[in-house]
Amino acid sequence: MGTNYGITASNGADVSWNAVASGKGAKAEIRHTAAAEQTDTDQDAAMEEIRQLLSRLIDELAQSDHPERSELIEETERARDAVTSSPSPTGRLRRLLAGLAVATEGFAPLAALVATISEAVNNL
Repeated sequence: MGTNYGITASNGADVSWNAVASGKGAKAEIRHTAAAEQTDTDQDAAMEEIRQLLSRLIDELAQSDHPERSELIEETERARDAVTSSPSPTGRLRRLLAGLAVATEGFAPLAALVATISEAVNNL
């Protein structure tokens, strides 16, 4: 088993690499691809996946009991909007994700999703 990137889980949660599955029937998915030249189509697909992951994070934050969820949702919405409007929003995404990583440390499912999005952005 590899490193779990600092994710802490308890009460029977399963931690593997940078994904967490917790609860009955929960599943976690990790995608890892070798570096290759990206075409515009690949780039567009990657950005759409990041946009969808950010939308999922917004939904997860809304359902969480995180004390700063309103502010985190607003920032994440701005980042999601930047993905669709900016030609290369990776710098903004990296800054947001660094802040989210710190803000969600005590919330394993949120932290795992932030780590997944970070990995996707880093693979661009």
